[in-house]
Amino acid sequence: MATVDSFAELFFKVCQVTDGDKLSNFSMLLWSLWKRRNTKLWEGKLEDFKQVMARANEVLNSWLFARSSQSVSVRTDPGQLYSWVPLSNGYVKCNIDAAIFRSKQQVGVGACLRGWNWSIQKGFLHLVFFLYGF
Repeated sequence: MATVDSFAELFFKVCQVTDGDKLSNFSMLLWSLWKRRNTKLWEGKLEDFKQVMARANEVLNSWLFARSSQSVSVRTDPGQLYSWVPLSNGYVKCNIDAAIFRSKQQVGVGACLRGWNWSIQKGFLHLVFFLYGF
């Protein structure tokens, strides 16, 4: 088995050699592990492995069901559900995004911290190059 130097390298090597169904399960497990980390960090609750696996399976099955569903409900006025509310004084909002650029073999990650008064507090953009195909 080949060795890897980073999580990103491991993830993309797994993507190369794994079929769609197994890759979906793997990706959802990674998300559920990240959720476990955040739950421990922000709520002080430690989930066991059974909870992590159950959540990964439940969310993946719900997503697959939604994609296969023949009926699609469309809301005519989404504004009825949510409306934008400005940040309260003293609060900070973090926006995070990532993208995969297959043709350039790059992954980009960016984040921005914005203060309640619309000022940019911090931000970053990071591009990672991969020399193997994915």
